[in-house]
Amino acid sequence: MEQSLFSASLSTYNDPVINPALSASLQALANYLGETQLKLLKWDEESFAISIKIIVTLPPLGNYKEVDIRTEEPVLIVIRPKNYPNITAPYVFPDRLNFPKNTLAHLYVAKNGKPPAFCLVKGDLKEWYANKQLKDLVIRTSNWLRDAATGELTEDGEQFDPLRLEGYRGTIIYSYDIAAEIVKDKKSFITSSNFALGYFNNVASEEDYPSFKLEKIITVENLTASVTQYVESLKKFIENDFFKFQKPYIGYILWSADDTTHSVYSTELPKDWNGFKLFCNQFSISTEAFEEFLAEFKFHFLKQIPVAVAIKRPKKVIGFSSNYEFINFYLEISKEDKNEKAIINNIPVYFQSHNEPLTTDKAKLVSGTSLNLNGAAAIGCGALGSKIITHFIRSGERNLLLFDADKISPHNLVRHSLTPEYEGANKAVALARFAKSLYAGSAISVFGLPISGDNLLDNDSTELLKNLDWIFDFTASESFYNTLVNATELNSKKIGSAHISDMGNLGIFLLEGKNRNPRIDDLKVMLYASYENEMIKDWLQREALAIRKNLMVHVGVGCNSETLVLADDKISIHAACISNVINQVSSTPPRQNGKIFLSQISESPEFKTCTKHIHIEPLVILNAINEESWQIRMKQGLIELMKQEMGLAMPIETGGVFIGCVNYKTKTIHVTDIITAPPDSKANECCFFRGISGLPQKVNQINHLSGGQLGYVGEWHTHPFGPNQLSTTDSKTVQIFKKEFDELISPLPVFLFIMTPTHILPYVF
Repeated sequence: MEQSLFSASLSTYNDPVINPALSASLQALANYLGETQLKLLKWDEESFAISIKIIVTLPPLGNYKEVDIRTEEPVLIVIRPKNYPNITAPYVFPDRLNFPKNTLAHLYVAKNGKPPAFCLVKGDLKEWYANKQLKDLVIRTSNWLRDAATGELTEDGEQFDPLRLEGYRGTIIYSYDIAAEIVKDKKSFITSSNFALGYFNNVASEEDYPSFKLEKIITVENLTASVTQYVESLKKFIENDFFKFQKPYIGYILWSADDTTHSVYSTELPKDWNGFKLFCNQFSISTEAFEEFLAEFKFHFLKQIPVAVAIKRPKKVIGFSSNYEFINFYLEISKEDKNEKAIINNIPVYFQSHNEPLTTDKAKLVSGTSLNLNGAAAIGCGALGSKIITHFIRSGERNLLLFDADKISPHNLVRHSLTPEYEGANKAVALARFAKSLYAGSAISVFGLPISGDNLLDNDSTELLKNLDWIFDFTASESFYNTLVNATELNSKKIGSAHISDMGNLGIFLLEGKNRNPRIDDLKVMLYASYENEMIKDWLQREALAIRKNLMVHVGVGCNSETLVLADDKISIHAACISNVINQVSSTPPRQNGKIFLSQISESPEFKTCTKHIHIEPLVILNAINEESWQIRMKQGLIELMKQEMGLAMPIETGGVFIGCVNYKTKTIHVTDIITAPPDSKANECCFFRGISGLPQKVNQINHLSGGQLGYVGEWHTHPFGPNQLSTTDSKTVQIFKKEFDELISPLPVFLFIMTPTHILPYVF
């Protein structure tokens, strides 16, 4: 029996094929099919179709559910000559008019009176076809038809494969789970009806198709407040520039009042109101109450009306949590299209794609991140801080407390993560606002405080910090650095500090160890003490040259000065590297050691980046015996080294000097190394007189290699037979040193350390 074919309605395509790639493809297809020449048919003004027969291998025991797939299936390969092969791939359509399109998954919705196209591949057909030929398209179509006949077309037999839709006119954004719950529980706006109301915003720009975003479901209880909000938003929209205000709409979720399930696929979606009602009726969805409400409701001031139609499927829909498949439309209706009870004109209907609103869980899934801060305070929301914080936010972190006293100035926008609409806003508050807009409708706890980090330990702030695991310093502020070092209240927190140095070429992240040992100041000093590393030594010496006589390296850039020249891409590189380190350490067990992470950019002879990790063991911490406010923090192994020197020198005393640095603001002496007794030292069982031979040269060399950061900080000697205290000679020596040190340009405390077989005795004067 002769089949009725769609191609019978097509005329011959008479235009010459001038695309050489297409000519070659057509000839190759003809050779593969054993044809002398292919017959081309006119598909539309831009495309032609090739009518061919596909040979299908059917299952020997009969087709799955008796689906009507035949051993020879006529199909149409549709090609757009102008764009072939790079811009658009060929599509394949069934040619048989009675092809079982309503019982098969993986068919696209039909358009413009044409058959529905086969959905041949998962993903982008154009990408698949990029390294394929027309012969491969024929083979893939044959396999598709075989899978349809054997029941293997559906990805998961335990779930329902949804409609394949394309040709959308805009997007509708809502949570599937919220919509499915409303339908499941029949939470209608009017008792015994089959629809719910939603407050939507059209977030698309004026020249685009509408993109409706569900803000909330309207109930009888919140109707007055919702309508008030709707009217006020409408006034703002009318009175102001279209691009500055979202447009408010009332929309609907529509469902079937009974529990009938439907497995049929509708490959032709409605284009007008009459077609919409027929479509709904096909799935047992009554439109009578809905139509009457549409006609009577007085608040549709803008003519587009979003409608999500719920079809109940026999199984859970693939990719979703329930068995409701939502097909999304919007109607265009004006006053003249309705009377008091009905829609009187056949108004246009358009279908839309569906997107889920962004949630923190979705952000974690999409970004593939394992970030798990369990709450963090971030101090400093400038160039570097804003980028790292934005990484936190985009990775789905939902519990952040942000501190910054500055506002976003125009020049900040060159390097800040936020955009011009936040200009003039406080940096911390603006970042919090950005987070809440990104996850609108999600329960997140991101707050911005327009205060500096120096207020971190105020009573109000410490209360807010109780439930946060992390403290991050992104300020590059020496003042806040000292505040953080002295904050014993934060001993239970995990603390990290990130800065940029070396004219933007070096990113530094310091991560404290368990119970704040090593502390951030320990890590900074131990970084200086790593001057034997060529990269660190070169950096320290460049810094020393740049800052001349300054005592401390300026590890960090303020990024507030308009005169500071630093490219956004460099900050972005360091921010991304540091964010990845934080991501990694946040999801691993607590570490005992501290960590220094360096990201370095080199531009000569060619651009490159490299990273380095340095692990720092906990330091030995001692308080001065005579002045407990002074703390000595020593590198591991130095006490053992002094004990070893004491043993080797027995029975006489020995000693030397300490290398490190002093911070008067935190009253801390860091000791990174010792120098043993110079060869001209004098000693006996009771006294040690430290010599000077070669000592100045050694100290100066260390000072030079460390970029001026490390130098002489004190004296050490042994009492192999006691006393376990300062001797008379020691006390006299202290007085001499005190007088001498007080006259230095940069005064030093007198630090004297006595080692005995049973005691360790640090003194600071």
